[in-house]
Amino acid sequence: MKKNHNLNPNLNSKDSEIVLELKTPIGPMTARIGARGLSALRFPAPGEQVLTDRADAPVTLVGQAPPEGHPDFSPGLLRVADAVSAWLSAFFAGRPLPEPPALDFSGASEFERRVWQATREIPAGETRSYGQIAARIGRPGATRAVGGALGRNPLVLLVPCHRVIASGGGSRRLCGFTAGLALKEYLLDLETRVRC
Repeated sequence: MKKNHNLNPNLNSKDSEIVLELKTPIGPMTARIGARGLSALRFPAPGEQVLTDRADAPVTLVGQAPPEGHPDFSPGLLRVADAVSAWLSAFFAGRPLPEPPALDFSGASEFERRVWQATREIPAGETRSYGQIAARIGRPGATRAVGGALGRNPLVLLVPCHRVIASGGGSRRLCGFTAGLALKEYLLDLETRVRC
């Protein structure tokens, strides 16, 4: 029997979901949190991105989560929201990363889960090619499918698709990043600066 690592027993089992905006050093990010954990973390739109040398500003929630007594209130959802904020703050500041929040991959195919897990194993400051990810999951001919799965990645940074690049040439070949190549290059440079 396979273990389901996506479920978090500390979350309430009701069907509530909250969508929060987070103020981050790169601009506003959006997090969607449900009963199974964090199901989406989105980059700012290209026009809202702030790509500066100062990435150590704290990550804060914009607005408020539902208050106690509200139908969408759940202490478990708030714990995940706090964990997302703490993880992002550590990421941007170059500090050791805390345990990631519970992640919800329930809408993903088995192939997507395997691609995303292999991508999560790429150390900060390093890159892999789409072909290397395909080989890592035992599907060496599935380079384009890997690119497609990464393009559908709902959990940016936690599934660090910015670390996956085109193969060949020896230098960093950036391609295929839905949030824009400027942000991809910025994140790779940030990780190299703060982690290496």
